[in-house]
Amino acid sequence: MIHKLELDRSVDFLQLIERPAADPRGICWDDITGNYLTNQKLEYALTKMTEKIGRKLDMVVFDACLMSMLEVANIVKPFADYLVSSQEVVLGPGYNYKELLEPYLNPTPPDMRTFAKHIVTSYKTTYSKITNDYTQSAIDLGKLDLLEQNINEVSSLLIDSINQQRSYSVKNAITYCKSPSYCTHFDLSSYIDLAHFYKNLLANLYRFDMHDQNKKISMLHQLRATLETGLEIIKDVVIENVAGPNLAQASGLAIYFPDRKIHQSYKQTKFAQQNRWVNLLTQFILT
Repeated sequence: MIHKLELDRSVDFLQLIERPAADPRGICWDDITGNYLTNQKLEYALTKMTEKIGRKLDMVVFDACLMSMLEVANIVKPFADYLVSSQEVVLGPGYNYKELLEPYLNPTPPDMRTFAKHIVTSYKTTYSKITNDYTQSAIDLGKLDLLEQNINEVSSLLIDSINQQRSYSVKNAITYCKSPSYCTHFDLSSYIDLAHFYKNLLANLYRFDMHDQNKKISMLHQLRATLETGLEIIKDVVIENVAGPNLAQASGLAIYFPDRKIHQSYKQTKFAQQNRWVNLLTQFILT
């Protein structure tokens, strides 16, 4: 007996908990009333909080499952400097607040960047003894715009590549790069690790075939450069990251990439309304 908890990723997290047939997604569920926070309600709550205190929050920490996502960070970035959360589900006890708040016993409290990193490392201290499936990361929200621009550029290049492909070569390559067998995914399988997906694309650009060979050479050159730039940006955005052995390549930020259908709530997110990533998802699914 190893006395560790393991996650079964063959069943999505949302299938394991009772939810209405419409499958709404949110956080802070009240199982008595059925109330919960949608993306829009989260934005409203953060708006009211920051209006009340007259400034941005130093940090938003989610003691909730599957929140270290690009799309969630996009919601939080106007209202806080840092985001701390998990790409994976979190165990019921949540944070060990005694250890998490220990730096505030010192005469000089830490700055927020240092404290955000401490939350991440203290999470590892708590859960590395219990499970191989933990994740936790700290995000510098001030640098998120650069990453979103990069994702927009990657999306545009992949859309153009799909439009130029021969024999579904580009779609098949993307399918391979995002598949659970080769790309780090989480207990909701449509959430994949962004950096791992980028790395897989870089390693599989040779699979892309297009009708116009000259355009193929130019496009692959642009894609390689843009993906490499994106990986460097991710390193700057994710200022601290820990992950258990079963999620060794989790980089700290996940992104939504479903196989067959885009969830009804996704197009309502600001990220989807402002970024071509959702156009890539649509093109990928329809092709």
